[in-house]
Amino acid sequence: MLLGPLDSFAAEDRAVLDRVRADGRLRLVEAGADLGSFFAARGMDILGWEGPERVYLFPRSSAAGPIIHVVNWNMAPDGQQPEVYRSPTVVLRHPARWGAVGRITYCQPGEPAIELEPEVHPDAIRITLPRLASWGILTIAPATAP
Repeated sequence: MLLGPLDSFAAEDRAVLDRVRADGRLRLVEAGADLGSFFAARGMDILGWEGPERVYLFPRSSAAGPIIHVVNWNMAPDGQQPEVYRSPTVVLRHPARWGAVGRITYCQPGEPAIELEPEVHPDAIRITLPRLASWGILTIAPATAP
């Protein structure tokens, strides 16, 4: 959770934040912190992006396996539609945390879902997207036991 300056909070809110900090279940980070370094130092840097800036990855879990929303906030010069990118890559860091990856499905608005082949390395799993316009969703099904 990102925090603004503590002196910007009312006394009651600061008291709640103190209780949250003492509880230790949420990690509170100052708003100006280097989040990449913060996550890497704690082994929490589970996702990487190889592509243009202003594309964001939002992971969530589901009964079918992990899901990653890929959201492009870059607009084309006309300002009316998103910039379109070919072959950007989502990187799943710390592969042991992801488990054995099975089927990967990629969905984009107005296009049929397609299956993608992961590139498995000892330190990461790379998933190259054929195309990204406004957004896409990666569904990562775990590998089935042989």
